[in-house]
Amino acid sequence: AQSLSNFDCVCEMRELVKSALISSEPMKIGNIAKLWKDTQSSYDEIQNLLLEESKSKVLGKLGRMQLAKVSKYIERTGYEYNRIASNWYFAINNEWVVIDELDDFELTCESPFS
Repeated sequence: AQSLSNFDCVCEMRELVKSALISSEPMKIGNIAKLWKDTQSSYDEIQNLLLEESKSKVLGKLGRMQLAKVSKYIERTGYEYNRIASNWYFAINNEWVVIDELDDFELTCESPFS
């Protein structure tokens, strides 16, 4: 059975962004890209599971709607970390990177403060 713990990748994204912005460590854009893809696949899995579950297991229609809403909020939070990382990369390198389409998982962004 799947659960919202599938969204641990969003917490990892938060830690990567926090360490770059606050602790001046290099931002691992490649890791954020991989975690963003994991977040999207977790969201899709949870949405599919909610469609398949019977009403009695998830407190009926209202329960499924609430779980879908919570999972969407978590997915959107991951998206915002994705955008922060993209903007940070642009601010440092003056070059846009579309993290959604990134295949180079080794890409990093050095901190200007280190």
